[in-house]
Amino acid sequence: MDDRRIRLAVEFINDYLAEDISLIEPAEEAAMSAFNFARAFKAATGQSPLQYVIGARIDLAKLLLRTMRLSLSLIALHIGYNDVSRFGQHFRTRVGVTPAAFRAH
Repeated sequence: MDDRRIRLAVEFINDYLAEDISLIEPAEEAAMSAFNFARAFKAATGQSPLQYVIGARIDLAKLLLRTMRLSLSLIALHIGYNDVSRFGQHFRTRVGVTPAAFRAH
């Protein structure tokens, strides 16, 4: 990414994945309005800020599923999901299998 402001926002998102991240916080980190941030972020990354957050959370979940024996609910909480079923939906949409099936392989 060429835009330093977007890099700062990505770093912020990655640092706070387990938190409830709204559009406002990374936009403030980038010193942009939420509207302009969302447009600039999508132009720079090819995805919306929300889709980036979901993807980063799922990537972290895959790592945790491979390396730790935590329950799915603890993994969900660790990566920022308060709702295990929502985590499962996002995981299956992105990966093509459930978290449990991913762990079993």
